[in-house]
Amino acid sequence: MILVIDNYDSFAYNLVQYLGELGVEMEIFRNDKISVNEIEKKRVLPHRYLARAMYAQ
Repeated sequence: MILVIDNYDSFAYNLVQYLGELGVEMEIFRNDKISVNEIEKKRVLPHRYLARAMYAQ
């Protein structure tokens, strides 16, 4: 299971599309719809993170 945090950009959409084609089980949340505490409660294992650097416009 992979927890995907959607930062309202096309990267998250593309990532979900590709992972879905590989048959990966995912849960997707908008970044303002889930808290760190809620993420910790999900206990997604193994703990793997994929982060995208944010940039100011």
